[in-house]
Amino acid sequence: MVLLRTRVLSNLLRLQRAAIQCINQSTLPTQLSLKDARMQRSLVFEEEKARQENLLGKVEKIVVNMQLPKSYLPENGSSVELVMNANMSTPQHCAMHISRTLADRSALALVNNKPWDMHRPLPSTDCSLQFLFFTDLNPHLVNKAFWRTCSFVLGYIFETSLNKSIGVTLHSWPFVNVSSGSFIYDIALQMNNNLTIRKADLDVLGRVVVDDLRKKNFPFERLEVAVDVLEEMFKNNNFKLEQIKNMAKKGGECGKFSVYRMGDHVDISKGPMISSTAQLGLYNVTAIHPIQTKDNLSLYRVQGCALPFNQRINSWTWEMVCRTSANLNLIPEEKSMQHKAST
Repeated sequence: MVLLRTRVLSNLLRLQRAAIQCINQSTLPTQLSLKDARMQRSLVFEEEKARQENLLGKVEKIVVNMQLPKSYLPENGSSVELVMNANMSTPQHCAMHISRTLADRSALALVNNKPWDMHRPLPSTDCSLQFLFFTDLNPHLVNKAFWRTCSFVLGYIFETSLNKSIGVTLHSWPFVNVSSGSFIYDIALQMNNNLTIRKADLDVLGRVVVDDLRKKNFPFERLEVAVDVLEEMFKNNNFKLEQIKNMAKKGGECGKFSVYRMGDHVDISKGPMISSTAQLGLYNVTAIHPIQTKDNLSLYRVQGCALPFNQRINSWTWEMVCRTSANLNLIPEEKSMQHKAST
């Protein structure tokens, strides 16, 4: 059954790739349109995912020792053991064996005490498993994953939701602390001089999460790939290609680097991220600032703020949070440059 699924998927992928190549050769000889470039990224992701699954061969079993909250434990129990498939089963699968509620509320996992995505396959040997929630007393790891995920989503919003007359190229999303008040994504925009992005436009963009992504419940899928696969994914984005070269020089874990997919949106990130878009709550795009990078690039820094799906806040406080998050958020390196320039 698995082999049949892989063959069918492989045939579909070949047809999709042929369609993209046909479009590229007939109408876009040098550069794919943004829509086709996005399709090509997701296609390469799916091909590589299928290839890796096909290499697994015989299914090996592992024992997963689950440390659960008391409300999910059997009477007089301190843990639960499950027999799962190595390199195939995920923390999400394990949670579903206990209850749907546990699966829906778990934002992140710890596998052998290491932060782990809910949809990332478990390792090849026996392991321990713990679930992390937005409501934990110490939510540091979950908050970092949530903020990182929100930046990833910000890239998706600007790549898919702007007026077609505005050209968008994603640059990067420097990680910032939750305490900074906003998550960010740096982008390049090509637009006519008479066009501007107003506050009302940002409000509409923020509605994409509430009106669309939350309902679709897209999982955040992680895939570890070699540099050549990354370059194929992002061959139509010169910013990303330059970043991939720098990443390759520093070296990744076993020569691999992680990419994530949400729906058809693919981007580079070391992760981890939260489980799915259903866990996003209030989400607002609060500002767009022109910035100059250390490489003398003229970009725009898009900023936003958000809350998880199960956290409540009154409207006045939320308005204050959004207002604060609109202030230009400088990463430490930029603050240092700004300080040197002023002295």
